[in-house]
Amino acid sequence: MKTFSDAIEFANRHPVCFLATIDGDRPRVRGLRMWRADESGFYFASPERKNVIRQIEVNPNVEVCFYRHGNVCSDAVMLRVAGRVRFVSEQLPVHRGDGLRRAGPVIFKIIAGEARIWKSSDGLSGERTLLFDINDAAAAPDTDRFLSFTEDEYSYHLDTRNILYCTSSGKHSIIHTETRDYEVTRMLKNIKEMLPHQYFMRIQKRYVVNLAHVDRVEYLAGGRYIAYLNDGDDTVLPVGRNYVMPLKEKIARRVPFVP
Repeated sequence: MKTFSDAIEFANRHPVCFLATIDGDRPRVRGLRMWRADESGFYFASPERKNVIRQIEVNPNVEVCFYRHGNVCSDAVMLRVAGRVRFVSEQLPVHRGDGLRRAGPVIFKIIAGEARIWKSSDGLSGERTLLFDINDAAAAPDTDRFLSFTEDEYSYHLDTRNILYCTSSGKHSIIHTETRDYEVTRMLKNIKEMLPHQYFMRIQKRYVVNLAHVDRVEYLAGGRYIAYLNDGDDTVLPVGRNYVMPLKEKIARRVPFVP
């Protein structure tokens, strides 16, 4: 398994798993059956507000383990997914055939984190890490929505709607998302070529920005321009003079991401 799609397929084939949460300063683990997995995350459902739900509300960081034993020990495969949970629905009333109403299930999904895949046939050094970051909305069918690539022992599957901007750092690039930063051994121009051109634009030699997250462009004394992002942190990025007018024009007619 090398891609996020491989991890999804494995989880769906082996949905019985073990979910670990934190209760205060103590770990809690329980066996359960995953509801489903797709490009929008790993989904779970609880028929009622059990302790697991209350623990996730306090600390949304969890880890879940899927396992396939195989016919012999060398066939064993383990998928561990550690990440942050987001609730999809609270206990909404569900109508029954007798006219009464009861609380529906609480549905939550893992949307960002790491998936570690291990095969016993590869020994102790066979673990592979897949980093993923998925937007909260349901997955769209177009593959351009995701930035997926592999470097050495790491694979990346990033929802482009979560990417705020990208910067260059020598021969490396840093992809800044809403949840964390990813440093990759690819040049910024290569990263830009992989991103949907209608949503991303170079605004300076070292910066590529997601147009959906640009709030405004302002002029500063000394002939400098800056762009303010609407990311909640008041992030400010430099804008090259040659990019100011094209950036303003694209902001004025930008196309929103389709969920």
